[in-house]
Amino acid sequence: MKKIVIVGAGFGGLSAAAELSSLGFEVTVLEAHIYPGGSAGTFYHQGYKFDAGATLAGGFAPGAVMDQLGRHFGIDWQAEMTSKAMLVHLSDGSIVTRWTDPERWQSERIAQFGEKAEPFWEWQEKTADAMWNLALRMPSWPPQSVADVIDLSQKGFAWLMDIFRNDWINSGPEFIKDAFSPVDVHLHGPLEKLRQFVDAQLLISAQTTSGSANALYGA
Repeated sequence: MKKIVIVGAGFGGLSAAAELSSLGFEVTVLEAHIYPGGSAGTFYHQGYKFDAGATLAGGFAPGAVMDQLGRHFGIDWQAEMTSKAMLVHLSDGSIVTRWTDPERWQSERIAQFGEKAEPFWEWQEKTADAMWNLALRMPSWPPQSVADVIDLSQKGFAWLMDIFRNDWINSGPEFIKDAFSPVDVHLHGPLEKLRQFVDAQLLISAQTTSGSANALYGA
């Protein structure tokens, strides 16, 4: 029996281990941390529990990545929708409630950041929709064979047709520019409070702030 060692017990490593094990391989997973989970893990500091990555409140909707993973391996996550994804405490003492209901979230962010911040949120939501649409097509990345290149080309072309057809982006040139720009280019002008809120989210999901996080990934 072929033996395989996987370094890292994040969801990628654990998923690869489960798949290889189901195919009959003997798999050993190595992890430097004291428990598995990777960026989906948590840690404790001075009596508080902190989520270490971007999987706090996402991916469990029907068809989303965690839902697909669960169905593939027969896992019931027992995930339930909550009305509040998180409460964010900012340095001015205000508390921003990230409601899961889109209308309540829009009302909250207008109250917290003002109408002039809405163009940023419109860009963020459209770009996020477009990027999730691509991710959930499961393109071969990085391509490692001719078949992978063909698969990537076909899925990429179909995706481009979809994002233009569904008006997920404002313009092609802006979308291309975002591939080489940080989130910061969309934050010029709005309140510093908005930047602080966005930076807090990016530190969870991208481990950096708006000046360094790529715009497409950051959205």
